[in-house]
Amino acid sequence: MGLVRQITASMISSHGGALLSFGLVGVLWSVTTGFAALIEALDVAYDVPETRPFWKTRSVALLMALGVGALFLVVLVVQIVGPDFGRWLARDLAWDRCFESCGLISAGA
Repeated sequence: MGLVRQITASMISSHGGALLSFGLVGVLWSVTTGFAALIEALDVAYDVPETRPFWKTRSVALLMALGVGALFLVVLVVQIVGPDFGRWLARDLAWDRCFESCGLISAGA
């Protein structure tokens, strides 16, 4: 983790911030291009003519990319927090008996 912090700090310092911003824009453009290609492939597969302008297709692709990124972050957080959060949520929502009867959590947890 120290190496990651060191590289991140060197990227943000002085001229590295511009490189980091340029890199983020490049990543967004690449991911958006991938989703735009997916949209085009589905149009071809379903024999649907593309009637939207370029900017609208790219906007939809950008929203898809941001949505997938947000879902990825949610999944990452859920995996990190793990079963303890599930037990807390089950008790908070009073679903613990349902989860106990299904065998998802133990009775004493």
